[in-house]
Amino acid sequence: MSWVKLLLENPIGLIVVLTIFALYLPGMVWSRRTDKKDVQKAGIGILPGHVLNTRKDCQYIITVYTGYGTNAGTTAEVKIALNSLYEEATPFTLRDQTRFLFEKGGVDAFLVSTEQPIGGLTHVRVWHDSGGHSPGWFLRQIVVTNRGTGETSYFLCNRWLAADEDDGKVHRVLPKATPDEMTNSRNLFLAKSARDMNDDHVWFSVLGRPARSPFTRAQRLSCCLTLLYSTMFTNIMFFGRGDDFDPPAPIRFAGLVIKSPVSLAQNPAPDHEPPSMEARLTEQREKRRRREVVVEVLVFWLFFTVLMMTSYMERSPLAYHMTQHEQNVILDGGDVTEVSRMLVNMARTVAVVTSPL
Repeated sequence: MSWVKLLLENPIGLIVVLTIFALYLPGMVWSRRTDKKDVQKAGIGILPGHVLNTRKDCQYIITVYTGYGTNAGTTAEVKIALNSLYEEATPFTLRDQTRFLFEKGGVDAFLVSTEQPIGGLTHVRVWHDSGGHSPGWFLRQIVVTNRGTGETSYFLCNRWLAADEDDGKVHRVLPKATPDEMTNSRNLFLAKSARDMNDDHVWFSVLGRPARSPFTRAQRLSCCLTLLYSTMFTNIMFFGRGDDFDPPAPIRFAGLVIKSPVSLAQNPAPDHEPPSMEARLTEQREKRRRREVVVEVLVFWLFFTVLMMTSYMERSPLAYHMTQHEQNVILDGGDVTEVSRMLVNMARTVAVVTSPL
């Protein structure tokens, strides 16, 4: 067959396509397994052995955001203490036996409660025991929501809790973020850049996809495959078509000559005879006639618009009453002579009123 012969003459394209698809299959297997693990990370965990207080105003949802940098996750045991203006709650050890916590780019949520309401939060204390083979931890922020009042407090960090990073401290006191801090350009840039790179970028998000995102890794990987194949197909469409295009004239600016990489399509040679002189004149007359019709319509609408604006924008009250009296006399069956006499009298009144003193 002809297509088999073409493939044998140039098998590089087929080899590239099959190689990409062969890499896609194990990538899809890895993506599916990772997506299943992410489902477990997306929930809200309850601390082992912790008894929840039934009062909603004593219950808090603590959400911890780990950074995306290299070795940002930690294997240490993390503890946190909620503080109000006058009281500090008992510290909580953030554990969950069903999932791995505080991994790179992770978002971990916990449901905890205090014995009594502690009021509005002012700051939190967070630290870890430097345990495990990789205790260093880059903490982005902590968000605490009171289930009873619905109040949400933000505690920004964006620093390391590690003995070998930053200032070497593993204990941080995070004050409640003010509105100015929430809208600070640096904090917004860090949050948006991390989110865009790990959730919105079609290639990088395959590895950095947040666990709570509804767009799975398998779907992202399939989009990458489709995009790659579409790009290859588009290149095939225009491969070897350089002779069909004319390079545009270079752009000269301040002594520089800039050649555009975009080529313009050549005008195909006409396959019919040019029109005769009579046909050209007829076409020109038809175009001129259509142009005159359009101009007449535009002039009419312009005149009508000016007339309406002149009639209604600065309309005299005497003219209004004159029209109303005329209509009343005619509708009541009055004499036309009476109407004419009335119009003359009102016109004289208008002339007297508008005449200069």
